[in-house]
Amino acid sequence: MTARSDASSAGEDAARALSAAYLANVDVEREAERRGDAKLISIVIPVLNQLELTKRCLESIEVHTQRPYELILVDNGSAEDVAGAIASMKPTRGRIVLLRNERNEGFAFAVNQGLARATGSVLVVLNNDTRVTPEWATRSISLLNAHPRIGAVGPLTNRASGPQVLASVGYDVTAPDAGLDAFARSRAHEHAGKFALLARLVGLCMVLKRELLDRIGGFDPCFGLGNFEDDDFSLRAMRAGFRLAVACDVFVHHHGSATFREQKFDAAGLMRANWEWFCAKYDYEGTLGVPYPATRLALARPFDAALDVVPLRPSEVFEHATPLALHGARSTRVLVIADGCDDRWIDAVREFCATHGSNEIVTLVVRVEPATKRVLDAVGARLEALVAEIGDAAMPDVLVDTTPIAPSARGGLFAAVNAWLPTASARNWIHEREAAMAGVPTFVDAVAKVETGTAQAT
Repeated sequence: MTARSDASSAGEDAARALSAAYLANVDVEREAERRGDAKLISIVIPVLNQLELTKRCLESIEVHTQRPYELILVDNGSAEDVAGAIASMKPTRGRIVLLRNERNEGFAFAVNQGLARATGSVLVVLNNDTRVTPEWATRSISLLNAHPRIGAVGPLTNRASGPQVLASVGYDVTAPDAGLDAFARSRAHEHAGKFALLARLVGLCMVLKRELLDRIGGFDPCFGLGNFEDDDFSLRAMRAGFRLAVACDVFVHHHGSATFREQKFDAAGLMRANWEWFCAKYDYEGTLGVPYPATRLALARPFDAALDVVPLRPSEVFEHATPLALHGARSTRVLVIADGCDDRWIDAVREFCATHGSNEIVTLVVRVEPATKRVLDAVGARLEALVAEIGDAAMPDVLVDTTPIAPSARGGLFAAVNAWLPTASARNWIHEREAAMAGVPTFVDAVAKVETGTAQAT
């Protein structure tokens, strides 16, 4: 027998042992549910309008979750009355907690808000346009607990990206009421105990161990409205030594991109922009749409809490942050984020130069994000064109910054400046939120305070 066949045999033995543990755990969880002493799970669901889909999702949870649970709904700036819509819902095994944002703060930020409030030992991140099916939680938790290194479990589904999607399903996806549950039961019976280990789980339904959250934190808010935050979470989980598993006998229906369509988001633009963020974060030069080497990226370096943990609470990031070292910057520093995926930032810089270019005490800190080679080249070309347009004499002192910043240290960027310059770029709302959390005023507000004598020393 060759070394390769020995390794193959050992892998098959390990898979059989894990499958046996999985099936044994299903019986254990069923019995705990029958006795009424199954452990609490926390289900976090971001909501942005789409109330009918949300109610259908919550109804499926009520019917098919045979254990205590808490629903944490994060209303991400809905125009519809989310609170009123759920007021009459009285879960028999759980409770509903509603958190409210006045505007859409993005998927990752909203999920982190919910996870920060969660009290369960098992946590679930669930899209509001999904429907769970019989024993979804029972089986997912059983696989989650089948091995200490499994940190997250996902289901199979009808609509998503990657290998979690079934090519065909035995029900009408446009009218799931008719045959969804029967299909899920049949599949669970035929594929009982089967699983797959993957390098990425899609974010439509992720069942997480508390230990994983304690180790790596939450989802990275820098991914904005959404796309690739689940890829990033998966890679950080693997880097921290956890495995990701798919329960092949669990099926969750997914309506798919309902919020993106209803809000008329530029889905293609968001995908391109967040792909650049992902590539910058993992120092990867790849092509959008071409599978990336997930395991290689995850294991390119050891887990480092300072770099890989994303705090759930913004206060951990923006309060008492250590200022980023901006060597050569003058005492008064104005920050502008050069969004390499949206050229409109240059208009704010041009206007700033026209009115404040001769102010020699000011350094304009041009922060390039995301700092991929393509973005750096584009930003550099824009700045060179601006210098040629208005002349060296009219330019303020400019410091281009590309310092890598971990999610947990992002507050240091704002702690290092006196004011920030808003732009018309698509991601300006994220920078506005970060500046507000850091207590950094806009440049216009800072000037107004100086002129009225109300400025405070920084």
